[in-house]
Amino acid sequence: MCQLRIIRYRSLPDAPKLILGHWGSLLFLLCGLLVSAAPFSYYTAPTLRLPSASSTSVCTMREGPILTISFDAQRQLYVSTEEVLQAFMLERVAARHGICITSRQLWEAAHLSYVGLPIAQLPNYLDMTAKQRWAVLQRGIPTSATNNELLDYVEAFQNVAQQQYQRKGYVDLRIDAQTSAADVRGLLHLLQSLNINRYNLKVERV
Repeated sequence: MCQLRIIRYRSLPDAPKLILGHWGSLLFLLCGLLVSAAPFSYYTAPTLRLPSASSTSVCTMREGPILTISFDAQRQLYVSTEEVLQAFMLERVAARHGICITSRQLWEAAHLSYVGLPIAQLPNYLDMTAKQRWAVLQRGIPTSATNNELLDYVEAFQNVAQQQYQRKGYVDLRIDAQTSAADVRGLLHLLQSLNINRYNLKVERV
């Protein structure tokens, strides 16, 4: 996927160079990079009724790749991150569970809004059309004692983030306002088992 992005940036027309000169050409290139990189910076997360906050945040945004974990009131977990990391992350989790995923399926996985199915079901899901996927009820990632795939995703994300960006990956939490305190504590304990003790909690601004 990285090669596809590099090819896209190099295939610039000569017209801007002729009309705007070298500085104009550089500006055109920068605009192209920003537009092309946009899909890798924004993604749609599962719909949750997030807690509201009326106070003004004094936190600064951290620089680096972010894994967003969504936790709904039915104790279902979903993960999402930027496209390239999501594909590599899913590939590692699949390999850990002995599941084969093709290059085409990885391309589809990169463009998923989020991952919310057991890894064993993802190959069939990725082979579906967009219309067929709408009919699939995603029940979240397994977190049982014998198959805790959330930990697999978090660990794979950290490794891929370090490999791709030479930076530590961060975790953002989106937790439904109706989720019980006991369930939230359980999620935090899972993260602490991977030495993740700092994270951002996303809320709705009033």
